Amino acid sequence: MKKDKQRVESENWDDARLESFLDLKSYDDTDVDYMVLEKAYRAMPLPLFERFLKIFVNAGRNVNAQNPKGETILAVIKKHSQSEDYAKAIENL
Repeated sequence: MKKDKQRVESENWDDARLESFLDLKSYDDTDVDYMVLEKAYRAMPLPLFERFLKIFVNAGRNVNAQNPKGETILAVIKKHSQSEDYAKAIENL
């Protein structure tokens, strides 16, 4: 991280903010559910991602959506060596 940037650790993520991720749009041929999950995975620490997954599933969204390469977000996350807990969060749905 650049020296002029500060990491924000205590941001307030209420349910409305988490739900706002459901409104994201895909601007290419990527399945919108996959894109939303990827954005959430990259933007949220694990406790927030776990909360978001519940909101995502309760909204009837597809946790098994695939990217243009035919991969689910779980398959992509499993490639990341330090993301085991994120993968477990999806597997435990």
